[in-house]
Amino acid sequence: MKIIYLIFTNIVHGLKPYHMSDGRIRKYLPNLINPEKDIVNIGYSKTSFITKHWLINIIQNDILNTQIENEDTHIIQKINDIENYIQHNRKVNDVYLAWMPKCVYGTKDVLFIIVGEYVLKKNIFVIKEVIQSPFWCSEQIDSSELKKSLCVYSKEYVTDLTYLYDNDFRYKLAWNIWNYTL
Repeated sequence: MKIIYLIFTNIVHGLKPYHMSDGRIRKYLPNLINPEKDIVNIGYSKTSFITKHWLINIIQNDILNTQIENEDTHIIQKINDIENYIQHNRKVNDVYLAWMPKCVYGTKDVLFIIVGEYVLKKNIFVIKEVIQSPFWCSEQIDSSELKKSLCVYSKEYVTDLTYLYDNDFRYKLAWNIWNYTL
């Protein structure tokens, strides 16, 4: 039994998670007409389930590699932040979302988890956390497509990315500074 497990883990380890079994990279297409339809409300329990699944995959991959990737440490920290938030700070107006654009090969994959909060008195939808799947890479689909989806997701509310930008410099760079045009 142990020999079979070791052989199986070596085969699985040889496949990159953002590729198909035949080596082609998974490609995703944003919904250009209704980008908000790429976002699914999943609730906090499903969010916790998905992020724990991601964490297990990162840990198994790191054990096989005997090293921790820099990207993995960022994702692990974000998973811990979201789990801590779910356990200790969950509010009635919180929203837990999954970004799932259409895959050209027919798979349904969660590429990002988003935690937001509706501020009803101000008519604002505040994006608090965005965490990428360890299986996502920018070659599949650019994260700016996620920003487009978020900005139209809540039509009655203004989407506010200030909190996210103040607490996660990666998205401030990718969505705000690098794409800044005069």
